[in-house]
Amino acid sequence: MQEPDLAEQHKHLFEVSEPTPSEFLHLPPQEQSGWLWNEKKWNRIASAEMVPTLLAVIESIADDSSFGTPGSGNLHRDRALLRLHELQPEQARKLLIEEIQRPGTIIVDADLLAILPPGPLPELDEALAKNLEGEHVFTAASFIERFASPAIYQRIKNVYLQRAGPWDCMTGADLLAYLVRANASDAIPLFTEVLDRRVTVGCHQMWLCRIAKSSFGPSLEALLIARLNDPAPETALAAASALRGHGSENARKHLWQRLESWYEEWKGRSDELHPHPITGADPNRG
Repeated sequence: MQEPDLAEQHKHLFEVSEPTPSEFLHLPPQEQSGWLWNEKKWNRIASAEMVPTLLAVIESIADDSSFGTPGSGNLHRDRALLRLHELQPEQARKLLIEEIQRPGTIIVDADLLAILPPGPLPELDEALAKNLEGEHVFTAASFIERFASPAIYQRIKNVYLQRAGPWDCMTGADLLAYLVRANASDAIPLFTEVLDRRVTVGCHQMWLCRIAKSSFGPSLEALLIARLNDPAPETALAAASALRGHGSENARKHLWQRLESWYEEWKGRSDELHPHPITGADPNRG
């Protein structure tokens, strides 16, 4: 006779009972997060009765002070919004739009942004432009790259050009990607000028790859092909990587040509490709 599975018989002793919607609101933030993030636990409490509870959670998170780790409050809010989207899609989308319009908002959970359709959302234009023109450049730039329409191109370009010093890599990548997407014929010469200044070579790989991913077209392909022979190896490598992922057959032809010329240039000189043991000079960096 088969012995009874004691673990199976007593598993209920180790399971946490489901909180009611009203009880959920009084759980510590860390316990709430456990129910929101764990798929199996969430499925045990997911119901229409949780909608008011999720709305209350979203509204209550004004800062991160009760979460201990910076950013945790934003992550908790984002996951609550995502769960609300499963139950009330239109209401969640409306709240997310309002969050993006609010100055300084940071969306930590990448899955949350996926509930919005890809491409421009003109209803966000005015708020995003104002936020960029104000004191929330970093947070606004990431949303502008993804959601802004061409209608605010000149306003975004003005902010980009008026900065006294170079942009940080992330913000510069977001703004340049938007400018190229919104008006490639005007923005490509601007981007070319930035690359030629050599001030931000360390950012070129991020910029070229980010722009290629969101705004690839004939004008950008021509720029990338020209940059295969850039004197800064980092820039040439980034151009090759972007073309490999997004380029046409014509681009592939140029990639092969550049590889062949590189091979002929360095054939028999492999030792020179390593940093100098004394001076530290690196031929792979411009």
